[in-house]
Amino acid sequence: MDRHPDIDAIFAGNDLMAVGALKALIRRGIRVPEQVAVCGFDGINMSEITEPEITTVAQPIYEMGALVSRILIKKIEGNMEEDRTYELDVSLIPRKSTQRRESS
Repeated sequence: MDRHPDIDAIFAGNDLMAVGALKALIRRGIRVPEQVAVCGFDGINMSEITEPEITTVAQPIYEMGALVSRILIKKIEGNMEEDRTYELDVSLIPRKSTQRRESS
């Protein structure tokens, strides 16, 4: 923040990093979301218990685990397909850490 004071948002690589960013901003006296918005990625429950609650991009963690398990079993059994890309849907969960009030 010292080198780039014009930053007005942080998109963290995961929700735990977003919690760390939120904590660091608050310690510096920077108001979230009024001065800097914060968004994480994962959708873990911890993003709901911070103040303010952290906006997150939720990924389908259970479905990801199930898919990886099926792929691993196929690989162990020798039935693995060639390399393949899988895409699962994510969803934005907007919360207070990015909700700025409109100035009058």
